[in-house]
Amino acid sequence: MLGIIRLMFSIFATKRKAMKKVTKIINDNFVASFPISSTVDDPPIMPINEAIQETNEVNSSSDLSKANPPLNTSSADGVATEVTKQFGAFITSFRASDDNKWRKRRKAFAQQITTWLDNTDVQLHFRLSGWGQKDLDSFELDYAGCLARAQKLGGSVKLVPGAMLIHNRIECLKAFYTSDYDWGIMMDDDAVLYEKAQHNSAWRLFPEMAKNGQAAYAEVDVFFPNNPGKPGGGFNVKYAADPQLYARNHVFERNPDLKGSMFIVRNFRKAGRHEVLPDPSYTIHGEDTLFATEAIKRGCTVMKCWNINLKELVGERDSYFGGGRSTAMREAHVRIAEMYKGDGLRMRKPDDQSSKTLERKEFYANCWKARPTKWTTPKP
Repeated sequence: MLGIIRLMFSIFATKRKAMKKVTKIINDNFVASFPISSTVDDPPIMPINEAIQETNEVNSSSDLSKANPPLNTSSADGVATEVTKQFGAFITSFRASDDNKWRKRRKAFAQQITTWLDNTDVQLHFRLSGWGQKDLDSFELDYAGCLARAQKLGGSVKLVPGAMLIHNRIECLKAFYTSDYDWGIMMDDDAVLYEKAQHNSAWRLFPEMAKNGQAAYAEVDVFFPNNPGKPGGGFNVKYAADPQLYARNHVFERNPDLKGSMFIVRNFRKAGRHEVLPDPSYTIHGEDTLFATEAIKRGCTVMKCWNINLKELVGERDSYFGGGRSTAMREAHVRIAEMYKGDGLRMRKPDDQSSKTLERKEFYANCWKARPTKWTTPKP
């Protein structure tokens, strides 16, 4: 009898070991040497926090191989393992100097972490920009150790000096490109998904994509969720126009209006393609538009996925950007149009100071070329 028990335990241990898949992230301390990308309605560049002089790695990415894989939410362990293998999320949280704003944002951040952990098997990697050790300790005390929970499920936490948003984003992208993930989810610290029945796939998108496999999304390079709060984001009207299309398929449509709060990028390095990174010298608003533009210039597709809808837990009042958004966006688009004028990008109404719209027709002809403007693949 004792021999039988030992045999059963050995079989169980072998199966569980086979299920483990922890993605290792290689050291990301190298400098981008070519033009790059961005995030349009993202927080602006934030000044360096001089009070923090050194990087303090709470859990080095090199230690990911020691972590446990997540086994929490997918319908089957095999699917959970595939989600863990294919998707990694890279989240930047900036330590606001305004105490009231910081209090609201840290609460939203904790809600974001818990929501992602409760609804997905995606491993979460955090870049805490401008945070001190006391900030980290109090956050964990106030919010039930949610960062530690993410680490136990294969994620990582890194304390770094305060820096501009674009520089934090570059570091997240570089960490992703050196990882084994197929898809990197880039996020601010307040991004989740709407999850009611009318919101289509919602959190199910990740296991659905994992089941379908990479080949099903061959023409999708960068994609982002629909934003119900923006013009054209009315998903109810969209779904009602062809209910079966959206119920049965993942639907991606060409759209350069990428919002940096959340977007998903293919691992170009792993695929043997040129990485898309933003120019670190671009330090004004609109680096998400810059990222989308740079991706298209390099022959990548940038698309909206109609099966997921973005929910931001922090309102505009407590965003890092503040007022003057329209003026700043025009300034950004004028700059981007100048950067890519050789590729056919220009302002639609260059003499109208109230217009911030880019004219992309010639740019698409030169860069998008024959790649599809819509990609539909059946849900599993």
